[in-house]
Amino acid sequence: MDPDRPKRHRSRFTGQALGATRPCSGRSMRKAHAHLAITDAAFGRVVDRLAASPAQAGADETTTGTVAETLLPLKQSIVTA
Repeated sequence: MDPDRPKRHRSRFTGQALGATRPCSGRSMRKAHAHLAITDAAFGRVVDRLAASPAQAGADETTTGTVAETLLPLKQSIVTA
């Protein structure tokens, strides 16, 4: 497996979730994640990691909170286990 693939995937996922201007040409969130048996805990860890990234880059707490709030509604489409 390409070691950079997960990083690219997270970048595209975050961009789409936060309202990227370039439309996603891939599958829906539900279809893309259906076979992965993602748990609540795993989803939470990813959201925490992605929400922490802006803070690590110096963003304020409002920005970090906005990232988490934007990603959380995707849970129903991604968590399948």
